[in-house]
Amino acid sequence: MSSRPRIARDPVALSMWLDAACELVGAVVILLLAGGIEGSTGIAKEATYVASGVFLLAAVVIGFMAYGGKRSSAAMLAGANVAGGVILWVAIAARWNDFEPGARWVLAAMGDSFTLIGAL
Repeated sequence: MSSRPRIARDPVALSMWLDAACELVGAVVILLLAGGIEGSTGIAKEATYVASGVFLLAAVVIGFMAYGGKRSSAAMLAGANVAGGVILWVAIAARWNDFEPGARWVLAAMGDSFTLIGAL
């Protein structure tokens, strides 16, 4: 029997755990910066709380998927991440002038992150 943990032998599960961890970190960072985000980007504090909740829920769901070994869900999860990144970029482009420069950077980084995680 190998001494390597099961997760190290399964790159799909590892990428799903990584996605869950990124979602969790995103939720915590957004929650901690909610007040500062409102002042520097113009994004309402309430919207940041909703976004943080969505990220937290996604982290839990993806964690259960990874723990349960649902490899068939990995392709759907990757597609959802890429689609989320593309949708976010379309929303940014459609309302570019409505956002403060700081919000543009934050939202663009989020769109890129979704797309990158989906590609992984």
